[in-house]
Amino acid sequence: MFGLSLTYITALIPLIGGFFILWIGNDNLREIKISSLWVSFFSLCFAVFAQLNTTGDKLTALFVPIISLIVFISVLWHVNKQSQMPKLYFVALLLFEALAIGAFCSSDMFLIFILMESTTIPIYVMMASEENPSNNAIFQYTIYTLLSALLVLIAIIMIYLETKTSNLLDIYEIGVKNKKVLWLLATGIGIKMPIWPFYHWLPIVHVKSQTVCSVIFASIILKFSSLLIIRFIDPLFLNELQLHSDIITVLLIVSMGCALSQLIYQDDMKSLFAYVSIIHLNLYFITLLSGLNIEVFIFSIIQHSILMAILFFSIGLIKDTTNTRSILELQPISCHNLSTKILALLSFMTLIATPLTGCFISEVSSIYAAIKIGTTYGIIVAVGILLLSVYAGYICVSCFNKPTKIMSIQYGIDVSKKITLGILFGLMLFYGIFPKCVLGS
Repeated sequence: MFGLSLTYITALIPLIGGFFILWIGNDNLREIKISSLWVSFFSLCFAVFAQLNTTGDKLTALFVPIISLIVFISVLWHVNKQSQMPKLYFVALLLFEALAIGAFCSSDMFLIFILMESTTIPIYVMMASEENPSNNAIFQYTIYTLLSALLVLIAIIMIYLETKTSNLLDIYEIGVKNKKVLWLLATGIGIKMPIWPFYHWLPIVHVKSQTVCSVIFASIILKFSSLLIIRFIDPLFLNELQLHSDIITVLLIVSMGCALSQLIYQDDMKSLFAYVSIIHLNLYFITLLSGLNIEVFIFSIIQHSILMAILFFSIGLIKDTTNTRSILELQPISCHNLSTKILALLSFMTLIATPLTGCFISEVSSIYAAIKIGTTYGIIVAVGILLLSVYAGYICVSCFNKPTKIMSIQYGIDVSKKITLGILFGLMLFYGIFPKCVLGS
């Protein structure tokens, strides 16, 4: 089993809590929000306790608390926000947490698939209950999710027909000889990751969604691709994949290059961060192809979840403060609010992989991995990272330096949001200073 009974109880807490919240009257908004906050907080505390007292694999042990943390912060963020269907929104968020945790701790491949794809339902409810829901964003997310799910399901059925079992531990011992399964999984994972030419849906969804949905997408949903990689690709097909490492590395570099080339055309900060997310996820997959320890890949996706939560929560707060996410509008306006300027500076410092942050270790590991595959690949990856850092630094300086126009600040950052972002920044710094807690000796 990839997670023991305590981890499964962690998944039941938000599920049971969401069920009881359904019984609260629709008019009692304060009780709905407070109850959701307590359920998510208790789930977070229990997730940390469970992982300290179980011996599951590192992906489960490290990512389950991250899921609970992201959901808790998301509930806290939305406490003062307006919603068309507030009760359904919070119930859907808690249901999503339960399904995501269940997927990450399950050892049955059909159960992993069912729980993972079932998260589409609460996400649909959350997107539909936003103040101005975007039918285009919902359509894009649903279509690409269904396409990926179809390919993965066919691959799983083929594995079952060959091995006559759905238990992953038994499948690892038996092995899978049908190489078509690998390429079906790889294509499905590529859509979920996403890589070129399948990534155009992600910026659209981010721009049209509210802050919480963007955080959930970037920090958790995109990690379902990593879950499939670690549960299927790494133990079953890694050797076969490494035989084609040159071709796959070129594809990943092309995907990174295409996303990198789109940065200068982005005016919305959320769209900019969406392409940054694509670049990083493609970058981290190279570590698997190089033969580096799987812990390096796990470390990278964990810090990526934290980084994306920082970036999307930060731009949400900046939007609340300045009333815009537009780069062209922020450049002349900027902001007189010191808290907002500090927040922007810290966010971009993590983005450009400042030493002592987890992002720095991940990017150095990716360059090292690319060099192991081929020196030319290492140079290209290093140049790509440098260009991304330079452009991110330019955006930070131009948008949050001395303003040329006077503007009125709507409001500052409240204490609860400072605390929650402080937790995320603290985690990023912790993983940067103590990477051995994931990477081992």
